[in-house]
Amino acid sequence: HAQQAKAATLRVQLREVDGALQSLDSREKEIQQLKREQSIDEKNYQNYADRAEEARIADDMNRLKLANVSVIEKGSVPTIPVSPKRMRNIALGAILGALAGIGFAFLSEHGTQSFSTPESVERRLGLPVLAAIPYREG
Repeated sequence: HAQQAKAATLRVQLREVDGALQSLDSREKEIQQLKREQSIDEKNYQNYADRAEEARIADDMNRLKLANVSVIEKGSVPTIPVSPKRMRNIALGAILGALAGIGFAFLSEHGTQSFSTPESVERRLGLPVLAAIPYREG
């Protein structure tokens, strides 16, 4: 009798588990159906939003009296940057820096009003140098 009662209890539990499984299966089917509906609704919304934007653009074009304007090809982001060109900039900077340095040195040497050697005094003034005082630090 104990075994039969235990078997009956197990049969009842098995029926409950089977009922729960069937309930889960039906809920899973419901969830899948809801996911499909959500996907369809999202596509419909995107389609509606695109058409609303096209209608807004058409209205703007009509208001501005534009006709026969269409997009031939959508713009795309370039994969290689157009600017800056590093090697060209470095080479150009080195060349311009060297030229500026040489030009500055030339102007500072020839633009000074002082005399640096006795020969430069004779050459510039056309007079002989009688005496020179040497420069000594300290």
